[in-house]
Amino acid sequence: MKRIPVSKLFAFAGWVLWPIVLSLPFVSYRITSRMSMEAWASYAGKLQARIWFQENHYRLLELSPDEKNKFTGRKDGEFEIWTWTHYTNSSWLVAESADREFVDAFNHRMRQLWDRKQNDQK
Repeated sequence: MKRIPVSKLFAFAGWVLWPIVLSLPFVSYRITSRMSMEAWASYAGKLQARIWFQENHYRLLELSPDEKNKFTGRKDGEFEIWTWTHYTNSSWLVAESADREFVDAFNHRMRQLWDRKQNDQK
């Protein structure tokens, strides 16, 4: 059995491991940034739902590439369905997942507040 020289072994390991080592900080930054954005988007969605609910604006949101938020003309029970702008030309950091998280959190909280209001009236 032929032995591989240590210098060649280290050279091979360097060529294989070096790109992985260099990319780890960038990958970890992207993952933590995305998680942070989704958490803030969820918080903002819940807060916006509470504000509109207190103003008696009973709405649900759906993502749309339109530049303005507007009423779609549709209703879901007591809720008007409005568009929420989703910018498709944004960088990777402003990902669709944050927009989706905002809309999901908003709709969930709006329904939750409505259900609580209905139960309190009984």
